[in-house]
Amino acid sequence: MAMLNKPALTIAFIDSGVGGLTILDEVVKLLPYENFIYLADYCGFPYGQKNQKELLTRLETVAQFLMSHKIDILVIACNTASTTFLAHLRQQFGIPIVGVIPPIKLAAKLSKTKVIGILGTSTTVKTAYTQKLIDDFAQGCQVVSVGSPSLVEAAERKLQGLSIDLSAIAAQLEPFRQAKNLDTVALSCTHFPHLIEEFRQLGFNYINFVSPAEGVARQTALVAKAHRATHSQDKPSVMKAFCTKNISFTKERVAEITLFYEKRSMIVEWVSL
Repeated sequence: MAMLNKPALTIAFIDSGVGGLTILDEVVKLLPYENFIYLADYCGFPYGQKNQKELLTRLETVAQFLMSHKIDILVIACNTASTTFLAHLRQQFGIPIVGVIPPIKLAAKLSKTKVIGILGTSTTVKTAYTQKLIDDFAQGCQVVSVGSPSLVEAAERKLQGLSIDLSAIAAQLEPFRQAKNLDTVALSCTHFPHLIEEFRQLGFNYINFVSPAEGVARQTALVAKAHRATHSQDKPSVMKAFCTKNISFTKERVAEITLFYEKRSMIVEWVSL
């Protein structure tokens, strides 16, 4: 018998901008009646260029803020944060925490040529965690790694309706064009699926760009089921976006970002953290 009138779970997501929305969108498909909080940490943007001490401080700060909102599950919707501090955060906070890892195992499985790419931030592609994934799951593959901080900004600009420089994106992807027989790329930053259309425009139609989003969504759904059998109340979820204030942002940029989230039917609040 279906469980009715159970309170919805509150599932929160952390990223330093719009990247984690690629994860949120897939989770909502599987858990449409839960409540969601998305924390876009613009004050800490971009996570991929912070040193480890700075990144850990930001993650602890925003996670503690979310804990004050009585969340049930936390998704670290950022590869850099997950590959660096997921274990630490799980030890520190007493709720289930789901991370995002580079989809190297899937890329290696899908590749027909066994020549694969990894596209992430400079930090993510260099972490010991990423190297272990390569050692464990891509031993029979030639691996081409590209770390790109500029593509994160390009994704942010695109989703805010601003112009982006395709030639700059092409330059970042050039190692993949030069790699003979490369047919699959593991997108190892949650911002990058937003740019697949641009990658295609630049002639990379022959590459299968693999996102971790669906896998993370399935894992989050499993965690939700274990945490409590999800209710079947036919009621729309509540979607809220907290955006941390960045002193470098103009009033115009704040307005553009606010409008972007509002168009996604999210309640938007700017906070100082």
